Parts: sequence; C-alpha cells; structure tokens
Amino acid sequence: MFAYLEGEVAAVDERSAVIDIGGVGYRVLITWPTVQALREAEGQVRVHTHLVVREDAFTLYGFLDPRDLEVFRVLIGVNKIGPALALKILSEVPVDELVRAVQAENEAVLTRVPGIGAKSAKRLILELRDRLTGLGAGGVQTPIGGPDAATDATAALIALGFTPREAGDAVEAVGAEAPEADLQGLIRGALARLRRG
Repeated sequence: MFAYLEGEVAAVDERSAVIDIGGVGYRVLITWPTVQALREAEGQVRVHTHLVVREDAFTLYGFLDPRDLEVFRVLIGVNKIGPALALKILSEVPVDELVRAVQAENEAVLTRVPGIGAKSAKRLILELRDRLTGLGAGGVQTPIGGPDAATDATAALIALGFTPREAGDAVEAVGAEAPEADLQGLIRGALARLRRG
C-alpha cells in the first residue's frame, strides 16, 4: 500500500522514527542502523516501507535501502518469523552478511541475534537458502503471493473504503482460486468480486 514515505525526520527513538509529510507524522518501526542514520539525516529522506495489518493495529516498517525491505519480506515469509524478529535480525546482521552466512551455513552469525539459538539458526538457514539466491544479481527473489501480498492487498482495499471484513474475505477468496496471484492480481480480483457484490 505504502511503497515509501518521503519527508522530514520529525523524531527518532530507539526503535522508530516519525516522518513528517505535509504536516502529518507517520511512525515507522526501523532497524538500529536506520535509527543511527536518521539521527544524522538532514532535509528530506525516503524510507521504503512495509505495512502490517492486524485486527487492532496498522504498523509500518521502514528501511533506507530497498534491499533491506525485500529481505525483511523474505524473512517474514518464514515460519515462526514475525515482523518484530525479522527487524531484530536486520538490526544485528547486515543484508550482505546475512546472505553470506546463509550460503556458507554459518549458524554463528544468526545465533548472535537475541532469541535465536542454534536449532532456530539451522532451520532459518535451510528455509532461507533458496529464497535469498537472487540478491547477488541486484535484487531478492521473493515468492509470488504469500501472506505479505494478501496483507498489503487487504490494506489497499481498506484504504479505498471497504471494511476490513469485506476486504479480507474478498482477498482470501481470490487467493484460494488463484494461489499464484501477485499483489496486483489479488487487488484486481478482490475489487472485481466486491463490485459484483
């Protein structure tokens, strides 16, 4: 829904920043390196974002480097890795080091992240090995569809004025009929369903 935010840095704390865009402040959860970078920033900044929609909250996660955003999306596609842990991983391990660690099956790099033990590191490496292969070619290959695409599609429909239930039901129905659908396909299909009533 929000590809990026571009504006002035209004405030930065230990885990988030407020980006002022035309007098509206958007709070974005960020990694520790991003905290440090934004504290030094002057003038306009561009933060690439991912929106996570929950029943009780809409949360934006932000990254200065679009590669970090793509790896974040890959991480949250892994079983038992939620946005908070994915952000913690990227706070502790830069993307290039993470990719090298996964390719070399270096569990020690991942176990330095609080909350990740040897067993979890081994599982993460197994699940990430194929998903991060595109990074060396200048981008990350993220799976088509998936929970993040469904979440973003639902959020986009809510922003267009549909209720969370209408949007969620429509996206779920399209996903069941066309599991290979990407974000745009989910939105188009869901809109068509909603307009038909």
